[in-house]
Amino acid sequence: MPAVSRPLPGIAAAKREVLARMVSAEPVLLDCVPAGDAPGLADRLVLHTGPPIAWAAMCPSLHGAVVGALRHEGWATTDEDAERLAGTDAIRFEPATITRPWGR
Repeated sequence: MPAVSRPLPGIAAAKREVLARMVSAEPVLLDCVPAGDAPGLADRLVLHTGPPIAWAAMCPSLHGAVVGALRHEGWATTDEDAERLAGTDAIRFEPATITRPWGR
């Protein structure tokens, strides 16, 4: 693909419009429930923001987030229990971008 030596016509105006819309947006929280009560989510499903990944391949910070989520949902009472549970087939991990739990 050849390099673009100058911006295409209208790009700068489009970028300004996008920024104006983002800045002027007024998001509204419709509801907030525990994951187990959310419609359309499978039981024992943990959503994350990265690509599909198994527990064993997750980085330490994602491990910590998963441990916190399992404890918050009441699926484990200690960090050690949560780590053991996360390494089993009882918990499924899925990218949130695939499940799309927002806006239902």
